[in-house]
Amino acid sequence: MALTLLVRSPFAAEGQPESGRVQLRIAKHADYFRIVFTADDAIVQKAVLAQSKNSTIRVEFGRTVLIELNRKNADGNPIRLDPAEKRPLEYMKGIFVTAGPQSCSINMESPTETKILKLTSPARLVIDASFSKNDAAQKKEPAPVVEESTIPTNALIIDAGHGGEDKGIHSQSTSEKEITLGIARDITAAVGKKSRTIILTRKGDQSVSLDDRVKIAMGQKGALYISIHTGAGREVVVYTAAKNAYAERSESLAQSIAASLGKELHTPGRFDRLHGLYIAAVPGPSVLIELPSPLLVLYDKKMRDRVVKGIVNGLSVLAKDDAEAAKPQRSAPQQQPQQPLKKKLTDEI
Repeated sequence: MALTLLVRSPFAAEGQPESGRVQLRIAKHADYFRIVFTADDAIVQKAVLAQSKNSTIRVEFGRTVLIELNRKNADGNPIRLDPAEKRPLEYMKGIFVTAGPQSCSINMESPTETKILKLTSPARLVIDASFSKNDAAQKKEPAPVVEESTIPTNALIIDAGHGGEDKGIHSQSTSEKEITLGIARDITAAVGKKSRTIILTRKGDQSVSLDDRVKIAMGQKGALYISIHTGAGREVVVYTAAKNAYAERSESLAQSIAASLGKELHTPGRFDRLHGLYIAAVPGPSVLIELPSPLLVLYDKKMRDRVVKGIVNGLSVLAKDDAEAAKPQRSAPQQQPQQPLKKKLTDEI
């Protein structure tokens, strides 16, 4: 059963109602979602919440509000919800936000418990919606469908960039370390059924040094190694180390993944060599993938599915190369030895 949080204002003053800006941010924690509306104290203090029978929580304000997300668009401006569109925006996986002239609705799975607080300095309305971990596990969405392809080796190492205190590129609601780990897990789900060894350099929000990441690769010599990061722009760049014993195969892999991701994400995708890249020490074909910035692109489920599909399908290039190399070469038909020609008289001249 879905939960809908509805924010509505019945307190329109006589004449032209006052308008107020309300910033919305949502964060997922271990077993609850925290929803925070930040506004001036007058808006927060007048807010009235009502619970209805159909699992709808209504938050009613005393004036018209403009809902603004704590995220920025491509121009560097905060994303504002247009009440005229009445179209839900996926704020994060499974969380949809819709704005009205005096309302904001948030749709999510029904929580087991909801707590509401009004805080000051700054003034904000905080809603903590708890959920059952068991229920969440039972409702896992299927892994994205990828083209039938063969991963070229029996082992694949997926390196989710950053982790722990190192957030990478981040905003108040998301971070590079969270995005890369989520994609690494999605890739594991997508190709893990093919009975291959899938190794994650980190399985959770932990700090792993570059040296330790390379040591993990050392234990699987010849395995594919893909390191996942996000960049500062909208394009996709796939890097290889400038000096590496597997340079030819790494470059072939990088070019394939760049083209596949560019196709799936409808954005430029290119390959480049980078000096001093730590994956130069990896004993196998290795690439570092730089995805579009999370400050410019929303990494919702659809976006992550496209990323996973682009990466997995890009891996197939080495499989095709290996398959071609493994085919027995047809030997040229043996020629019958030619009989020596009779000498002509001119041969003696």
